[in-house]
Amino acid sequence: METMKQRERFWGWLLVALLGLGCQLVTGLGSRNPAATYGVQRDEALFLAGGQPLTLDPAQTLSGPDGVVGHVFSGLVQLDPQMQVQPDLAAGWQVSADGTVYTFYLRRNAVFHDGRPLTAADVVYSWERATDLALDAEMAQTYLGDIVGVAAKLAGDAFRISGLRQLDEYTL
Repeated sequence: METMKQRERFWGWLLVALLGLGCQLVTGLGSRNPAATYGVQRDEALFLAGGQPLTLDPAQTLSGPDGVVGHVFSGLVQLDPQMQVQPDLAAGWQVSADGTVYTFYLRRNAVFHDGRPLTAADVVYSWERATDLALDAEMAQTYLGDIVGVAAKLAGDAFRISGLRQLDEYTL
């Protein structure tokens, strides 16, 4: 028969194991070190996974669309549970015959929190901002890197994303 001390030791180790499963050592933060705010070096820090994001700025977050920021902001498209691309802010899109030009048509009923309509200029601004060197948005290459001119802008060799154009108020 197990003693009270053995039972306490078992529950203590179980708690430590469960807490360990909820933690991870973060190494992919690039140049950012959130622990530096508290005077801690990255290699001395343990970050709890799933906590609050460092920012709600979608251009600067490191989380994906399933994180808090992804639930607050929308993109042109989203993936459904079967991993199929579906419209979100875009009402639809066309792809050129050679697959190199995507034309997006925005939903005309998409609005910001204050009721202002979303326009193609807003999307262009957001993507230009996300690739601004001063912002140091680490995920810009991941999410926007397939657009012609993004690499040049991120490298500081261009002022604008050459492959991004607003065609009219609701088309880019």
